[in-house]
Amino acid sequence: MMEEFRTLIPQAQWPSDGNLPRELFYWYEPAIEAQENYISYVINRRNSINGRIYREDPSIFAWEISNEARCEVAVCQEAEDKNNSLPQWARRMSEAIRKSGARQLIAWGGAGYQGSHGENMRLIAQTAPEMDVLTLHKYPSAQGAPPFTPSDALEQAEDFGANAAHELRALSQLAHDLGARGGLFEELGYRGVGTAAQTDAQRARVFALAGDAAE
Repeated sequence: MMEEFRTLIPQAQWPSDGNLPRELFYWYEPAIEAQENYISYVINRRNSINGRIYREDPSIFAWEISNEARCEVAVCQEAEDKNNSLPQWARRMSEAIRKSGARQLIAWGGAGYQGSHGENMRLIAQTAPEMDVLTLHKYPSAQGAPPFTPSDALEQAEDFGANAAHELRALSQLAHDLGARGGLFEELGYRGVGTAAQTDAQRARVFALAGDAAE
């Protein structure tokens, strides 16, 4: 059986209205209502291939709210009880998914930051109890002052891999602390230096260390 995510809200493609910031996407009520209507339409659409309504389709593993949602303007960094924050937006979106009748899991889709780019994974999860799956994305790149060699990069890959493993364990602990939540290391990429064989060795080390943490 094929399992897949469906990302509901393509914020990067959300049009800006003149001088209005794109971040209005997260707190401007007409925009929120438009998103809720969109969610209801998509979730209740009938799959043209298998004839199932999406909300009941077992081939859909989860509904992912957004891919790496970020809200970095000052108004998004204000007090946690403000309605213009990512946690409040996540609550509205996850509630809309559930109210539309979706039986599948609901996933966040963020990078898993704990306070950067307007994203606080713990606060988001606490504010949006309908969310079932917390997510983590990591894309480290080898870098250093010249002369920076492939052997230096391999050593650095050890540090990157250890850091990715640490963050995965932290996500797992957060999911455990909140109860009945899952943690998903959804994206992991690494850009090394040197020949193809050297960069493959660096990448393999990063992935191995992160994989060990997932076991």
